[in-house]
Amino acid sequence: MTRMAGQIAQFVRLNPAAGALVFVALLCLLILGLKIFSKRYAQHPELLRKLVHIGIGLTTLTFPWLFAAMWPVASIAVVSAALLMALKVPGPLRNLMGGVVDGVDRSSYGDLSFPIGVVTLFWLSQSGDAATSKLLFCVPVLLLTLGDAVAALVGVKYGRHKFSTAEGMKSVEGSLACFAASFLCTLLPLIAFARIGHVEALLLAMILALVAMMLEAIAWSGLDNLFLPLGGYALLKTHLGLSLKLLLAHAAATVALFLFALAWRRRTSLNDSAVLGAALYGYCAWSIGGPDWVYAPLFLFVGYPLMWPRTWRDAARTHTIGVVLAVGAAGLAWLFLFVALQWKGALYAYNVAFAAQMAMIGLARLRHRYTHMSGVIIVPTAIAVSWLLLIAPTLFASALFANLVHFNSSAAFAFSAATQVRGFSALAGIAVAAILFDRLRRDLRDYPCDPARWRLQAALGALGSIVGVSPMLWGY
Repeated sequence: MTRMAGQIAQFVRLNPAAGALVFVALLCLLILGLKIFSKRYAQHPELLRKLVHIGIGLTTLTFPWLFAAMWPVASIAVVSAALLMALKVPGPLRNLMGGVVDGVDRSSYGDLSFPIGVVTLFWLSQSGDAATSKLLFCVPVLLLTLGDAVAALVGVKYGRHKFSTAEGMKSVEGSLACFAASFLCTLLPLIAFARIGHVEALLLAMILALVAMMLEAIAWSGLDNLFLPLGGYALLKTHLGLSLKLLLAHAAATVALFLFALAWRRRTSLNDSAVLGAALYGYCAWSIGGPDWVYAPLFLFVGYPLMWPRTWRDAARTHTIGVVLAVGAAGLAWLFLFVALQWKGALYAYNVAFAAQMAMIGLARLRHRYTHMSGVIIVPTAIAVSWLLLIAPTLFASALFANLVHFNSSAAFAFSAATQVRGFSALAGIAVAAILFDRLRRDLRDYPCDPARWRLQAALGALGSIVGVSPMLWGY
């Protein structure tokens, strides 16, 4: 058997086009076999979908050993995606093979995001030595193949404790199953193939499993098929070489943010998956940028329910992950700019972006609660509170640090002047965002929560942060 497998692998390496055709043929046989199985034995549609998911995923694990070039993998992905999409269109192909991948009645981009995720992952994992490349490919594929599938199957069969998401309800049991499967899918390959200690492997597996569980919980419309492999790759790539001390810090941060988000969730207007998305945002900020990048989103998350009047949406908790993404969009852009250019001003712009969001959220809530109060009072209040909560502490901390470092020179006074300029520019940036928001959304008394509102907030948050950081572009 081993000899035959080796011969097949050699044949595919020498004839990648033939190998691609074999994989597509295997996919067709898998779907046909499950179609026949479902006719003879009635099964839940989710089980059939996930069996296809598992079959494709386990087959995909062989790609690093069989294909050296990118084009056969891309070809398999394009043909497979086209086949899966064609099964949803009425016609002879659907009559022959339909009802397996399209048996669940919900809108999903999973048929497209799965091959896109695999192809992107294959491309990203090609750098580095062969052993590391295979590990960087196989662990995320296992997360996608087994972690997601186990979560869905356990949730359907045993899910009793539900939580709200962007596309309905998911179960705590399914999420815990995703964590357990993801933990094993990461730990076992790391122990077997990675050149790290067992304690480091255990911590890294726990981090990846927790993040995979949150990604699976917050994803909607099948986008977890894209988020899981790429998120798993990014974490594995950045964490694989970390020391035990740093891994302990990352694990502690992940658990702390997750538990705090769960404890605070009922004070927010976010549904359960959006709360997990906020925790994941905080961890990404901490992991990529450092502890300084957690302050602004954390204080916004904690501060807006405390500082601004409550609305009916706080009790209903109807805001989805889309709201989290809109509020954090400008911050993410500045975070990635910092990673790309290592420009220190990006952190300040990041803080201003979140302060602008704090002001706009406060403005909407104040307008809704105090309908007869003048904007001359409401708008400056929202701006001032946001500046004091999110900008003033960072200015004080930087000035204090400068005075401690330069306590015996004039540099501290120069920095103090720059701090004043930055403080006023941040106030201007917050004011620009808040005033424009108030002028462009005349319906704030009705507390609108339509997608157009959140798109506007995302754009104005970016604009306010650019205004706030502009003096740093001129050397202040």
